[in-house]
Amino acid sequence: DQITGQTPSGVHPPEERFNDETISSMINNKMKYLFTQLSYDRLVPSIRRSVDTRGEIVILPRTTSDDFRLLSVLNLDENGAKERIQSEMGWVKQLTGLYSYSFSSHFSDSDEHLQMIAQASKDVKASGAYFQTAEEIASWWLIREKLLHDKSIDSDLANKYQPVRLIVGTDGVLRQEKM
Repeated sequence: DQITGQTPSGVHPPEERFNDETISSMINNKMKYLFTQLSYDRLVPSIRRSVDTRGEIVILPRTTSDDFRLLSVLNLDENGAKERIQSEMGWVKQLTGLYSYSFSSHFSDSDEHLQMIAQASKDVKASGAYFQTAEEIASWWLIREKLLHDKSIDSDLANKYQPVRLIVGTDGVLRQEKM
């Protein structure tokens, strides 16, 4: 907050470790998501409720290696990391769905590293992928959770997302009903 002038809406915890106290603290600070857990199959966020408050937070798992894993854990050089990113983005394209990638600040002082991130982003964008922030994804999942439990959402969010309920009639015809 003091460095960027922006209030954080989520975190990627060190060593991807967190507990109930972490969740409660994040909710009490009005954060929306926790970005963690490498998941190689598909991004399926989960909703985590605080044990001492009534708030919720979205757990957003990563599905591809982040730059820290590529450069520090796998010890790849810049070219090896670029090749791995391209390979993993190929998986993303084949499997379809919602996927996420995180960039560590550990290497942000390296021009080669920043160029690697820029090229990876250009490659993904060129593939026709839709980009969204983790905050927007978390907001959508929290709204989805409310709607699944028949809770109301405010009119601004209803106008933004325009949720509908899909109903299959006895005649087998699929209909949409505004929520």
